[in-house]
Amino acid sequence: MRNFSAALIAWLAMLLLLSVVEYSKISNDLFHSYFFFVAQLPLYGLVLFGSYALCSIGYHLMVLEDSVDAHKELKQQIELAKSKLKRKGVKL
Repeated sequence: MRNFSAALIAWLAMLLLLSVVEYSKISNDLFHSYFFFVAQLPLYGLVLFGSYALCSIGYHLMVLEDSVDAHKELKQQIELAKSKLKRKGVKL
């Protein structure tokens, strides 16, 4: 949490500094200024993170392997649970 707070404070300080510098020059073209670029950085970061997350999930879904041993173990655990429940009187 400290790293996030420090990064947020640093970003806000940079935004404030650039806005003061930008408005002191009385720039007429806002879309080609440093202030506009820095103000858009969180949006760019969100888009990059979303792209990375989707690519990562897609890749791991493509290389997902079947595990025969885990399947057998899970079936054994299900049968064990069924037998325990039947002994306690639960109807399945």
